[in-house]
Amino acid sequence: MLATHLKRVCMKNNTPEEIHAELKKAKESQKRWSKGGRVWDYQDLRKIVKCEDSCRTLAHQLLSKGFLLKNYSAETPEVTKERDEEELGKREPADKQWEMFQLAKSGANTTYEKLTNGGEVVDKRKLTNFRHYCLGILMIEHHQSSRMVMDLLVEEWNNRIPVSDGVTLLHMPKSTSETQISITLTKEEELLMDCYFSKIRPMYLKASAEETDDMGKFFLGETGAPLKNALADLNRLCRQFKYTDTSSQMSKAGPSGKTVTSLQELSDPSHGCQQNQRPAKRPASMDWDDFLQEFPVTLQDNPPDKKKVLTAGFVDSRAYQDKWRRCQKMDRLKHLLSRTGRHKPTPAKVQQAIERERWNSNIPSISAVLEAWVSQVKSAIETDESIIKCVLEQKWKGIDFKDFGEPKGKGVIATMPFSKGAVICDYHGKLISEAEGKRMMEQHTGGMGYLLFFKAKGNVPMCIDAQTFPCECHPRKDTFGRRINHSGKQSNIKPVRFCLNFNDGPRETVLFLASKDIKVSEELLWDYGVRRRSFRGEGLDLEWLDD
Repeated sequence: MLATHLKRVCMKNNTPEEIHAELKKAKESQKRWSKGGRVWDYQDLRKIVKCEDSCRTLAHQLLSKGFLLKNYSAETPEVTKERDEEELGKREPADKQWEMFQLAKSGANTTYEKLTNGGEVVDKRKLTNFRHYCLGILMIEHHQSSRMVMDLLVEEWNNRIPVSDGVTLLHMPKSTSETQISITLTKEEELLMDCYFSKIRPMYLKASAEETDDMGKFFLGETGAPLKNALADLNRLCRQFKYTDTSSQMSKAGPSGKTVTSLQELSDPSHGCQQNQRPAKRPASMDWDDFLQEFPVTLQDNPPDKKKVLTAGFVDSRAYQDKWRRCQKMDRLKHLLSRTGRHKPTPAKVQQAIERERWNSNIPSISAVLEAWVSQVKSAIETDESIIKCVLEQKWKGIDFKDFGEPKGKGVIATMPFSKGAVICDYHGKLISEAEGKRMMEQHTGGMGYLLFFKAKGNVPMCIDAQTFPCECHPRKDTFGRRINHSGKQSNIKPVRFCLNFNDGPRETVLFLASKDIKVSEELLWDYGVRRRSFRGEGLDLEWLDD
């Protein structure tokens, strides 16, 4: 194409040799650009553009033009989203937003009581509203940015500092140019935030797909992934009260006094409308999140029919209705699997489980349940690709670090509930021979508390070296296994030897399995003495799971 253009237009009076030389020069230039010219390092961009928000916007623009960026997070720039929403007038004025947020308080308190008292099922919409209210605690009450809220880590929440009137939350921004953020929450605010952390967040984690990475973030969406736009979520909460006559609901104290004389139920969709008043017209463009807000997916509800969907303001929503049915069927499938136990169920047992639910439609087939069932016995774990991926990437769902202070130091807690027999994480380190491990112990008189000796397949004595930190394969990670503390009487996990089938061949691995049911915020503990008692021969068996 270029050669023809040169002959006919740009170099029609030149010799073939000159055209060939120019063509060769152009190809070499294109090759140099492909290899190096289109590749940018985000750290170099930061040196040129000092403002991180502007730098992220530039990076996003470069990516859209086909450039490649190194050392850059693939997250969509939230700052751009916030600015776009403000320019479009979607964000309410601060005083109006504060009033609408206060109207949501009563519903949040009601949901809190239901979650903490137990025994009463709370629908997904109220859970979502409660999460949005927790966002408002930080963004409206404490004037934090959506970036800070989305970057808040579970470890930072676990390490909050008790003070006389509540707790102090410390957050370190990603940008090295920003200083540490300190937020003092009242006791009531802490209770609400901790309720989200211990009751709602674990639900999202349990329901998330295996490949979903929570990245250690405190706030998650319903899929178990970190939030992408906290401001939009907060606006959804406030829009529920947009047409409410707040002058009759709020006292004259205003935002500074923060006195509320009357609060309305957060979960009441008709709030602010007269009995026969039609709902406000919805925007023409409705997304899946809006559909879920109106029709949350539950195990027992029937799929929304066409009349209800049209009444709610959704046009051409057949695709959303079909997706809703698929989501419900998948949730029902997972629910049935949770009732089957550790051993593979029979078709009759699956049929009984289905009949107990009394579902009328959208029912998973017996064959689908049997096909989806995965055994948790040893052979299944050794071929489980999700577990192998977790070992390779050192990303384990449902656990995080917590600093317990002196003398205990750093430990690991559960951020979602685990059932007995569930895989927690691995004891990660370099696999060495027993002789090499003993030599390391002799050379270090200060104690080698992170060496784990065990018998591998074929009764071969081996050792896992977690003493050498960080490990060669994860130089920037603090792995969980080496941080789990000891307890002889209160241990709730056990180490089990496996031979996992990695792509490059079988590899000896020690996994921690829950020895009892584990609750949210419960510290993970194991008995260091199992090095002597349980790792003889082929290692710890799984008979204790049947106890």
